[in-house]
Amino acid sequence: MLNHYGFNPDDEINNSGFKNEEEEDEEDEEDEIEDDDDDEEEDEDEEEDDDEDEGISFEKYVALRTKMDPCGDDKEAHDKILQTEGYSREDWDFYDRVWSVEMTNPERLNQFSELYAQYTKKN
Repeated sequence: MLNHYGFNPDDEINNSGFKNEEEEDEEDEEDEIEDDDDDEEEDEDEEEDDDEDEGISFEKYVALRTKMDPCGDDKEAHDKILQTEGYSREDWDFYDRVWSVEMTNPERLNQFSELYAQYTKKN
Protein backbone atom coordinates (compact mmCIF):
# COMPACT_ATOMS: atom_id res chain seq x y z
CA MET A 1 0.00 0.00 0.00
CA LEU A 2 1.36 3.39 -0.91
CA ASN A 3 1.64 6.13 1.67
CA HIS A 4 0.54 9.72 1.02
CA TYR A 5 3.93 10.40 -0.63
CA GLY A 6 3.37 7.65 -3.18
CA PHE A 7 5.86 5.20 -1.66
CA ASN A 8 5.33 1.80 -0.16
CA PRO A 9 6.54 2.10 3.46
CA ASP A 10 7.57 -1.56 3.42
CA ASP A 11 10.10 -0.92 0.64
CA GLU A 12 13.70 -0.74 1.76
CA ILE A 13 15.50 2.34 0.52
CA ASN A 14 19.15 3.34 0.57
CA ASN A 15 20.47 6.52 2.21
CA SER A 16 19.60 8.63 -0.82
CA GLY A 17 15.97 7.68 -0.45
CA PHE A 18 15.93 5.75 -3.71
CA LYS A 19 16.53 2.11 -4.51
CA ASN A 20 19.56 1.33 -6.59
CA GLU A 21 19.40 -1.04 -9.56
CA GLU A 22 21.01 -3.90 -7.62
CA GLU A 23 18.33 -3.73 -4.92
CA GLU A 24 15.59 -3.66 -7.55
CA ASP A 25 17.09 -6.68 -9.36
CA GLU A 26 17.23 -8.65 -6.10
CA GLU A 27 13.58 -7.84 -5.40
CA ASP A 28 12.56 -8.86 -8.93
CA GLU A 29 14.31 -12.21 -8.48
CA GLU A 30 12.57 -12.76 -5.12
CA ASP A 31 9.20 -11.91 -6.69
CA GLU A 32 9.81 -14.39 -9.52
CA ILE A 33 10.66 -17.16 -7.06
CA GLU A 34 7.51 -16.41 -5.04
CA ASP A 35 5.43 -16.37 -8.24
CA ASP A 36 6.83 -19.77 -9.27
CA ASP A 37 5.89 -21.19 -5.87
CA ASP A 38 2.37 -19.77 -6.21
CA ASP A 39 2.00 -21.29 -9.69
CA GLU A 40 3.00 -24.74 -8.38
CA GLU A 41 0.44 -24.49 -5.57
CA GLU A 42 -2.28 -23.43 -8.04
CA ASP A 43 -1.45 -26.37 -10.32
CA GLU A 44 -1.78 -28.78 -7.38
CA ASP A 45 -5.12 -27.21 -6.40
CA GLU A 46 -6.43 -27.53 -9.97
CA GLU A 47 -5.44 -31.21 -10.09
CA GLU A 48 -7.31 -31.83 -6.84
CA ASP A 49 -10.35 -29.98 -8.19
CA ASP A 50 -10.32 -32.07 -11.36
CA ASP A 51 -10.37 -35.26 -9.30
CA GLU A 52 -13.19 -34.01 -7.10
CA ASP A 53 -15.48 -32.51 -9.73
CA GLU A 54 -16.05 -34.70 -12.73
CA GLY A 55 -19.47 -33.18 -13.38
CA ILE A 56 -22.36 -35.06 -14.90
CA SER A 57 -21.37 -36.87 -18.07
CA PHE A 58 -23.85 -37.14 -20.91
CA GLU A 59 -24.46 -40.81 -20.14
CA LYS A 60 -25.02 -40.06 -16.44
CA TYR A 61 -27.33 -37.20 -17.40
CA VAL A 62 -29.48 -39.56 -19.46
CA ALA A 63 -29.53 -42.13 -16.65
CA LEU A 64 -30.64 -39.45 -14.17
CA ARG A 65 -33.30 -38.22 -16.57
CA THR A 66 -34.78 -41.71 -16.83
CA LYS A 67 -35.04 -41.84 -13.05
CA MET A 68 -36.37 -38.29 -12.66
CA ASP A 69 -38.87 -38.12 -15.53
CA PRO A 70 -41.45 -40.43 -13.90
CA CYS A 71 -41.51 -38.01 -10.93
CA GLY A 72 -42.83 -35.21 -13.14
CA ASP A 73 -42.09 -31.76 -11.68
CA ASP A 74 -41.59 -33.02 -8.11
CA LYS A 75 -38.37 -31.20 -7.16
CA GLU A 76 -38.15 -32.99 -3.81
CA ALA A 77 -38.19 -36.39 -5.53
CA HIS A 78 -35.59 -35.13 -8.02
CA ASP A 79 -33.39 -33.87 -5.17
CA LYS A 80 -33.57 -37.27 -3.43
CA ILE A 81 -32.46 -39.00 -6.63
CA LEU A 82 -29.65 -36.49 -7.12
CA GLN A 83 -28.52 -36.85 -3.52
CA THR A 84 -28.53 -40.65 -3.80
CA GLU A 85 -26.35 -40.35 -6.92
CA GLY A 86 -23.99 -37.86 -5.23
CA TYR A 87 -25.02 -34.68 -7.03
CA SER A 88 -26.43 -31.38 -5.86
CA ARG A 89 -29.33 -29.39 -7.30
CA GLU A 90 -26.79 -26.82 -8.51
CA ASP A 91 -24.86 -29.55 -10.38
CA TRP A 92 -28.06 -30.75 -11.98
CA ASP A 93 -29.30 -27.30 -12.98
CA PHE A 94 -25.97 -26.48 -14.60
CA TYR A 95 -25.57 -29.75 -16.52
CA ASP A 96 -29.24 -29.83 -17.46
CA ARG A 97 -28.69 -26.53 -19.29
CA VAL A 98 -25.41 -27.75 -20.82
CA TRP A 99 -26.82 -31.02 -22.13
CA SER A 100 -30.10 -29.42 -23.25
CA VAL A 101 -28.15 -27.02 -25.46
CA GLU A 102 -25.96 -29.88 -26.64
CA MET A 103 -29.05 -31.79 -27.73
CA THR A 104 -29.89 -29.13 -30.29
CA ASN A 105 -27.37 -31.10 -32.33
CA PRO A 106 -29.38 -33.87 -34.06
CA GLU A 107 -26.61 -36.44 -33.56
CA ARG A 108 -26.53 -35.79 -29.82
CA LEU A 109 -30.32 -35.95 -29.67
CA ASN A 110 -30.21 -39.37 -31.34
CA GLN A 111 -27.64 -40.51 -28.79
CA PHE A 112 -29.92 -39.29 -26.03
CA SER A 113 -32.89 -41.17 -27.46
CA GLU A 114 -30.93 -44.41 -27.79
CA LEU A 115 -29.46 -44.19 -24.30
CA TYR A 116 -32.82 -43.19 -22.82
CA ALA A 117 -34.44 -46.26 -24.34
CA GLN A 118 -31.65 -48.49 -22.99
CA TYR A 119 -31.87 -47.07 -19.47
CA THR A 120 -35.67 -47.32 -19.38
CA LYS A 121 -35.46 -51.00 -20.27
CA LYS A 122 -32.99 -51.56 -17.40
CA ASN A 123 -35.25 -49.85 -14.87
